[in-house]
Amino acid sequence: MISTHDAGSPILEEGVTPLLACDVWEHAYYIDYRQDRAGWLTSWWNRLANWGFAETQFDAAIGQDKPWRYPAPPAAR
Repeated sequence: MISTHDAGSPILEEGVTPLLACDVWEHAYYIDYRQDRAGWLTSWWNRLANWGFAETQFDAAIGQDKPWRYPAPPAAR
């Protein structure tokens, strides 16, 4: 697990292949969940997490495929 601050993102870390990312800053869930961060995480885990994407990323992380990256590396643009 990678924790970032000040709007950092594990997606931007070099050499890292994130499996999934969940935003837990209040702006991500406050309108629907108010102060219920646990409720937001439960909903994200059960309804929003893209498990197929996570599987693809896991395969890429162990060297079975190329990971999805954003933005695309300069050579691929």
